[in-house]
Amino acid sequence: TRQSNSSYGLYAYGGSNPTLTGNTITGNDRSLYFDNALAIEAANGNTVTGNTFDAISVNGGTLTQSATWSSDVPYVLSGALSIGVGATLTLSPGVVVKGQGSTSKLVVNGTLLADGTPSAPIVFTSYKDDSYGGDTNGDSNGSSPAAGNWVGIGFASNSTGNVLDNVVLRYAGYDGNFGSVSNFGRAAALYSATSGLVVTSSDISDNSGTGVYLEGANASISGSTIQSNSSYG
Repeated sequence: TRQSNSSYGLYAYGGSNPTLTGNTITGNDRSLYFDNALAIEAANGNTVTGNTFDAISVNGGTLTQSATWSSDVPYVLSGALSIGVGATLTLSPGVVVKGQGSTSKLVVNGTLLADGTPSAPIVFTSYKDDSYGGDTNGDSNGSSPAAGNWVGIGFASNSTGNVLDNVVLRYAGYDGNFGSVSNFGRAAALYSATSGLVVTSSDISDNSGTGVYLEGANASISGSTIQSNSSYG
């Protein structure tokens, strides 16, 4: 048990890749922090509860090996997380991923499998969104989510076999004036330059810019709702 610390319960820095099994992270200010993309999977199978900020903080980096995220507390992206070529990130139903700011994004060069269910969708949203995963930033009603709170999800042209099923994607689309922090240079919540993307039964809404931006890609989108985005759907 890692408890009653004034900062993080566990702070894994400098490429650390710990093995964590059967732990309870509780009573701390913040729960878990990883700066190594490969180490994030270590949070699976541990109980994170009763901290001021119940979340798994992910600094970014590149996932070079396949991994599964299945924690019942939100994953918070504080930077750009890349899925490398040949690697697959699998998200279990009910997983919540929150973008913390203007550099927060998921860049897919490998494969993203986000296969939710109607009762347990996989959610990508703002750090300020309390409606999924609870009050992650710990400010009660002190802040509200808004379009453009974070960048979004981008699929590179060499990415293959991607699935977004029963996914919610909202409050993304930050473009940084089309600078390096934007979604492949586009103001879009979901960007794809690959035809290897299937989107079904998903909700892409309340984003800044375009909801879905396809560039030279024949992605498959069906049974989904794309609405209330500030530019094109």
